[in-house]
Amino acid sequence: MKPCFIITPIDSTDSEVRLRTDRLLEKVYTPTLTEFGFRPVISHQIIDTGSIHNQMFKHLIENELAIADLTGLNPNVLYEVGIRHSFRRKLILLMEEGTTLPFDLHSQRAIVYRSTDEGLRALRTTLTTAIKQTLYATHAENPVTQAIALGDISLPETAPSTFNLEKQQTENARFQLQLAISQSRASASANLSDGIFFFPPVRDDWPINQAVHFSAPFEHVAMIDSHIRQYRPKTCSKDSRNNYSKKYTVYVGDEFTRDKLTELLEKLCIDFELELIT
Repeated sequence: MKPCFIITPIDSTDSEVRLRTDRLLEKVYTPTLTEFGFRPVISHQIIDTGSIHNQMFKHLIENELAIADLTGLNPNVLYEVGIRHSFRRKLILLMEEGTTLPFDLHSQRAIVYRSTDEGLRALRTTLTTAIKQTLYATHAENPVTQAIALGDISLPETAPSTFNLEKQQTENARFQLQLAISQSRASASANLSDGIFFFPPVRDDWPINQAVHFSAPFEHVAMIDSHIRQYRPKTCSKDSRNNYSKKYTVYVGDEFTRDKLTELLEKLCIDFELELIT
């Protein structure tokens, strides 16, 4: 399984902080991440030889996904969050109810949870959705990436080599996308290639097995395109339209993506056809 680094305070074994972390690990992190092919890695459980700091930085920079618990606003946690942001890596923030985010993180979305049994069950559901959305996104969203996107920041000349991991991930995603296209093309109808979108599943063992076909009036096209970009910005194939509507074929590999799209279409009173791809 792939490692997912859990950014959390390191405290003594019998401390309240450690007990809360261990409970989250047992009740939330482990069962939720396992569904996506990940295993949680926490600093105080790292047993590899060598400096624990070296191992920590390795996970912070290399892991595809990380989760940070901001409860208590521990300085070490905030430092590690900053490193993750600087390397433009995907990160999910969560915090116990009553935590107030500092100014630099105030604009970031964070999952708020309660430490009760019911609260942790609710956290599992919310975290599952957050992981799906984070893995589907083509890039990390944080204050650093947002500032760079504005174009006012010039990256140093060493930046390309510093971020070669991100480039490699992009190449891997492109390969998976091309593979999905080739697998689906055999069963996809040729006359439905007006606007084709592929949503590669977040796990290798989830094949693209469904297609949603529909035609949207122009007044709804912008909203639908925005929805598709939110859940999977990568698009492919042609995008043709007539004077009144735009045709779509959306290939999906999981129920979450399918349901989000069909819910929107139902709200807009747009008829659609579901096709199972075998």
